[in-house]
Amino acid sequence: MDRRTKKTQNAIKQAFLELLQQKPINKITISEITDKVDIGRGTFYIHYTDIFDLQNKIIAETISDLENIFDLNYPDSHEEDFHEIAIRLINYISKHKMIFKILYKNGDENKLAFLIKKIFTKKIMKQEQLEVKNIQDQIEVRFFIAGLTGVISDWVFDNIEVKDQELIEILTQLMHDY
Repeated sequence: MDRRTKKTQNAIKQAFLELLQQKPINKITISEITDKVDIGRGTFYIHYTDIFDLQNKIIAETISDLENIFDLNYPDSHEEDFHEIAIRLINYISKHKMIFKILYKNGDENKLAFLIKKIFTKKIMKQEQLEVKNIQDQIEVRFFIAGLTGVISDWVFDNIEVKDQELIEILTQLMHDY
């Protein structure tokens, strides 16, 4: 993808996210986005089919980034440290906190949280070589993922007042103990 395309897509996403802070998705028009970015409607349609396509692509991009963090940083064995994955995860979410807040605030928590839980449950089951058919393993992993995503959600919304580094240390210990 060339720089102009990426720059245009980023501007569209930014305008959309700013509008989402002000009103629900069903009240946002393509004209509002294109006016904000100073592009024609046709340019919007080159990149996205509609507002919901734009939203879905933002969610898919976020999920993809989180998967990459997991794939590149999840320890190969229990003897290894979970510190690196905790650092990368919290730094990414901290950098993109606005996206998480907006998507969660606008009713997409269920969609985003569901996808995160589903993907990470599957990845942990595979990485830890746990039996998918073993209900005990399934429940333990789902319990851990639900707790982790719940804590991160509370942190994103400032319901837990903790600095990034302290959260990294706590999550590292929890992941290690699990």
